[in-house]
Amino acid sequence: MARYKSKILKDHLNRVAELGCLVCKRPPQLHHIRVNTGIGRRSSDWCCIPLCMDHHTGKFSIHGSKKTFVEQMGTELELLENVYKTLYKDEYEKPFKLAKEMI
Repeated sequence: MARYKSKILKDHLNRVAELGCLVCKRPPQLHHIRVNTGIGRRSSDWCCIPLCMDHHTGKFSIHGSKKTFVEQMGTELELLENVYKTLYKDEYEKPFKLAKEMI
């Protein structure tokens, strides 16, 4: 069953995707960050970061080599905060706080 996505959420996801991969700027897939969640569970759509296929699921990726990826790129939460800073500039703190509460 498809989940309903509001216009505000769809606009947010489109803006996240328009950023391009956080590592290389290629067209991204949206990665739902995992903080304190198990396998098979994903966070809210508000908690997505843009990563190309290679950096999402490839050899050097958040899924393929998470420890190395985090050492070089930062934690998923740090990357999410950077996405919110980029999208919402000086107004990022409130939406970022709300997104963190959905993890």
